[in-house]
Amino acid sequence: DISTDYTNLFFNSNRCNFLIIYSVFIALVGTNLNGCNAFFVRDDVTQGMFFEPATSEMLYNPLRLGLRFVANHPAKYCLAVQKDNWGVLNYQMYELISGFHKEEDDINVKHVWTSATESKIRLLVTEDAEKLLIPYRLPQEVLGLDKVYEVIIYLKDCEVLKQNICDICGIWEIPVNSELIEDSILELSIKTSFTWQPCVLMGTLDQRDLGIDLILSGICLK
Repeated sequence: DISTDYTNLFFNSNRCNFLIIYSVFIALVGTNLNGCNAFFVRDDVTQGMFFEPATSEMLYNPLRLGLRFVANHPAKYCLAVQKDNWGVLNYQMYELISGFHKEEDDINVKHVWTSATESKIRLLVTEDAEKLLIPYRLPQEVLGLDKVYEVIIYLKDCEVLKQNICDICGIWEIPVNSELIEDSILELSIKTSFTWQPCVLMGTLDQRDLGIDLILSGICLK
């Protein structure tokens, strides 16, 4: 960003950078999700590999101060869905804040177990979203216990869902209230009534404390 004459272009608008770079035959191919960086490639080697039309307006991402990134791999934020040929405008991201085990992949299904009776997750939502859908699973062995498995979900200390889990799988439908969202970020607190251990209930070698299994690859907005 600092040129040899010490000119700082860091706060240039994306449109301004687009016009400057476009004049030297370099194509804009994308912007990052928190709206701070734009990415360019020589237009003679793009060969239709990127979203079109490659204009600053179509590839724009707003400044999202609440969206956090890490500087090493793997990234906490990733593309989950891309719909309706909207390019980079229709991303869905998540960040597991606390109370989760490591993410797992089972035959192209990404999921994660909660590890405590309170877990927190942050998601990026679109302005037109009305509902957030989160699929979940819970083993029959847990449902067969002589106690109710209750889930309560909070959005900024406001209870948005309360459910006694009765089936081994289901989908939570969480209303999206724009007044409780900051910088397009929705933060959920998921509270469950207890944790359990597979080694005790199922006779496996897994000694982890587990709660409920969230299907991350199935999370979507309506």
